Amino acid sequence: MDNLQQTTIQANPESVPFGVDQHNLSNIMSTASEISYLWSSYLAESMAVAFLKHMAAKSKDPDFHSVLQFALDISSQRVTLMEDLFNTIKHPIPKGFGEEDVDINARELFSEGFCVRYTRLTSKYILINYSFAFSDSTRSDFRELFSGFINTSKEVIARADNVLLAKGLLPKPPSIPVADKADYVHGKAYYGSIFGSDRPLNAIEEGLKCRINNYKYSVHS
Repeated sequence: MDNLQQTTIQANPESVPFGVDQHNLSNIMSTASEISYLWSSYLAESMAVAFLKHMAAKSKDPDFHSVLQFALDISSQRVTLMEDLFNTIKHPIPKGFGEEDVDINARELFSEGFCVRYTRLTSKYILINYSFAFSDSTRSDFRELFSGFINTSKEVIARADNVLLAKGLLPKPPSIPVADKADYVHGKAYYGSIFGSDRPLNAIEEGLKCRINNYKYSVHS
């Protein structure tokens, strides 16, 4: 009986209060996923700084300029934060884009509206990347870094949306009629065929189509 009680005690150690940090980051090696996200994000953000420096310098509209300058400040801050983390984990800082890769005095290549739409589009996709980076990270310093990047990406997108919406340049998905009640698919005819009749797109299909069209619009406009 005594042996059974001793085994039970050993198998159920004293519980640790929730929220108490029980590890030392210096004893935890960075994972391959964390290094991968940090490295690729550093290259992407240093490239964004190069782009945005030229875009912000050539921007004349105060509304557009405020968005581009804010995005530039955010990307510059991210580069510095990632360099700090590279130093913390004693990893060489990658060779990213720098002053030699952008000529601020060169003439503008795109309209200001396109520059803001481009910034909005890249922020949307980098937001997805930072969400994956956050969920795949185990060290708390990596999670805190990518969590902050998620929040600032949302702010860039929100500011770009507000300006584009006010100027009538924000591509919006169409609206669809609201159904009176929930319903089920009745029969395989709903899936259609190359010989059958067409049916209206549902909300999921329409949303996917608009996402693709918005990407094409932003790239080709």
